[in-house]
Amino acid sequence: MSNSFPLEYAQYEILHKIGCSSYADVVVARCIPRNKLVAIKQIDLEICPLNLSQLANEVAFWASMSHANAILYHGSFTVGSQLWFLTEYVDCGSLKDILYEFFPNGIKNENIIATILQKVLLFLDYFHSHQQIHRDLQTKNILVSMTGEVKIGGFWNASTLIQQGQRKRARKTVLDLSCYAAPEAIVDTEKGYKQEADIWSLGIIAVEIATGMLPYKDMNPVDQITAVTQQPPPTLPDSFSLSFRDFVQECLVTNPEKRASAHHLLKHKFMHQAKNEAFLENTFTAQLPPLIQRMEMKEKNKEDAVMKEAQNFRKEIEFDFDVDCPKKSKKKHHKKDSENDVKTPPQPTESTTVTRKGRFILSVQGGPRDASITTPPPIPGNNMK
Repeated sequence: MSNSFPLEYAQYEILHKIGCSSYADVVVARCIPRNKLVAIKQIDLEICPLNLSQLANEVAFWASMSHANAILYHGSFTVGSQLWFLTEYVDCGSLKDILYEFFPNGIKNENIIATILQKVLLFLDYFHSHQQIHRDLQTKNILVSMTGEVKIGGFWNASTLIQQGQRKRARKTVLDLSCYAAPEAIVDTEKGYKQEADIWSLGIIAVEIATGMLPYKDMNPVDQITAVTQQPPPTLPDSFSLSFRDFVQECLVTNPEKRASAHHLLKHKFMHQAKNEAFLENTFTAQLPPLIQRMEMKEKNKEDAVMKEAQNFRKEIEFDFDVDCPKKSKKKHHKKDSENDVKTPPQPTESTTVTRKGRFILSVQGGPRDASITTPPPIPGNNMK
């Protein structure tokens, strides 16, 4: 953790909202004393499912670890009913947003894919060696900088296999259903799950990066659980290299005991295609607008869309006052007169017969089938009960 950032809200200028969840917003802010951008996760403590002690436990290892591919943690403090988590700001944004905005059909350059996945594996190898499980590895938690750095975040669900100095056999908490969740992590079994669950998530991420499609995304929960636990794992199209397809296959093994480790996958043939950060900058991030610029463009597009909708609405309700129409009488209509107005019964015509039946007036036009009944209003001053 870096201790060089002030822990009071007045020292930060909020610039843009860049993400949100059910109980938190993520914003970009400028640290005023240091004139440096940071990311702040603003957690609403009134609706957050975790209490302060649980949140502290979740980020305990994150706050103490040091790895080139992990987002730096700068500290936290409360602001009213919110808990602010300060972290390093990664200026090109998440891989999820990059894929959605610029590569809807996936990234086809395998050197770029291998470079990104290698950085994730380097982090996982370090994380797993310290008996940690990420448990929420997905493209929204993989961030890329404009200089080609790959950073892992999203440590809110991370868990340790060390308890009171002893190594636990496995985690048994069933995770929320996710397209990235391993089979053993979404079913309640006695064996539980360990670091291999993160490797399954990495395989799903590899498919998503390459194709732009997230496996299991369009399935309902029941079908998704069935597909993940009982059907063959996803595979890559034959258009990709054999080494890449084999890499994904080694990640997506249903039986976790036969699934490859991060350390093993770093030696896989596909990793020979990985390059350095300069390569990623020149061939990938240099082609993308920075995250703040994209946020500003989104805001402008939203404003333009609202303005256009307002203009269309005004056009629909405009009246053409130049159209000739009979002028209405300027005779004043007193409120007293309007209260005593009595509707005039239908006047007889050549084809209309009017007959009074007690309180009702029977108007017959053209024959019995055209008959209608009109009830006259009560006579003023006659209060009938």
